[in-house]
Amino acid sequence: MEPLTRLQSSRGIAIIAVVFFHVQMIFQPIGLGHWRYWVVYTVLSPVLMPFFFLLLGSSFSRLRDGATSTFLTGRMISYGYLYLVWSVFELLVLSSQESLTVSDIALSLVLPTDYMWFLFATVAYVLFAMMTARAGAYVQIGAAIGIALLGGTNHITENLVFFLIGYHYRNALPSLFGSSRFGLVTLTAAFAAALLATNALEITRIPGVREAVSLLGVLWLVQLGRQLDGTFAGPALNWLGNRTLPIYLIHLPIIRGIGWLILPEAAGEYSVYKAALYPPLIGVLALVGSALFYVAFKNVPGLFGPPVSLLKALRPRRQVAALPSA
Repeated sequence: MEPLTRLQSSRGIAIIAVVFFHVQMIFQPIGLGHWRYWVVYTVLSPVLMPFFFLLLGSSFSRLRDGATSTFLTGRMISYGYLYLVWSVFELLVLSSQESLTVSDIALSLVLPTDYMWFLFATVAYVLFAMMTARAGAYVQIGAAIGIALLGGTNHITENLVFFLIGYHYRNALPSLFGSSRFGLVTLTAAFAAALLATNALEITRIPGVREAVSLLGVLWLVQLGRQLDGTFAGPALNWLGNRTLPIYLIHLPIIRGIGWLILPEAAGEYSVYKAALYPPLIGVLALVGSALFYVAFKNVPGLFGPPVSLLKALRPRRQVAALPSA
């Protein structure tokens, strides 16, 4: 059975969708968006981040199985380092477009932005899992559902449950990920029906409903990725799936840079042509630009992971852990 952490094609699909949806969210307010893109967003939004956090929880399950403090320290240092470095980088990009005060900069490092919450949440989830370990899986997941209800649509509170599912059930989940066209068709129909029903009946606030729909969507995404593995798109999806974290880190500054370049030409009177054409065009440019940036600068020390010297200094005489992947 394929390991839960190696669903590369599905990871590739998910990171492509994340890039395109951020393009839509950034450019929609200035009239560069189309309702059809929001339909796709409505379908995939319950799936993407739950999928990534399920994989992250799975990767941290070694802590539950008695992994050494070296593993934990290396992972926490890596995510904390990336959060600080790329938060500062984002602020530098924003400061070129608007004035920021010292308090703005300090606050953004404590309260994560819509861009960097992913890394912030990962560290918070690991701490939650460790601090409440004695409560057991059922109590932890039940508490996570309660936290999600209290937090509403807050990204950090609503994804904890999926991290914990991956954390506790790493070995059981792969048995759900069979691969067949019939399975893909069945899951597509079930997921679509669940989305329509929950939105029509407005029952997403019932405990566990939103999480069940998202988990169904995750299974559908895994099936879709596996079916695409054997097509011409498979190699590209696998390449992207192996590099989701660096592409996630760099894509938003690139999107903002593209926007800065094309905004004078794109702004002005609304037209259906521009609203339909610009988002996918910018999405492709941002995705390609992010991949090229990674290839060009992946060996720059400290850019996509903490320098080895820093890890050795913080963990003397211990083996250095590998760079985590999202």
